[in-house]
Amino acid sequence: MLEDDGLPRVLSASRFPQHILEHPGDFSGWLCLPPTPWTFDTEGAFTEDADHTEADMPPATAPQPGWRVTLNSTTIEDIVINAHDQVDEPTVAQLFDAFVFYVDNDEFILL
Repeated sequence: MLEDDGLPRVLSASRFPQHILEHPGDFSGWLCLPPTPWTFDTEGAFTEDADHTEADMPPATAPQPGWRVTLNSTTIEDIVINAHDQVDEPTVAQLFDAFVFYVDNDEFILL
């Protein structure tokens, strides 16, 4: 659903990456983040764009100027699953590295 100003609706905001990467199933939509570099204190927001309701279609704009639409919640969950398949108990730092690697390379990292 779009807000009155035409921007995507923010579904949830959270401190990135810890909560999002440790509990990826708690979120839906597309994760938007401010410009890099991202840290453990970076705030992110999940958005949904009514014009692009398909899960593989990102919203046209992020909720804040200069922010970037990164990945959808399903892909983030896949990144976390892949990390757990490689390492029994991946750390938040490993999950964060896996996320950034996927955003930059569109493929899973080898941990």
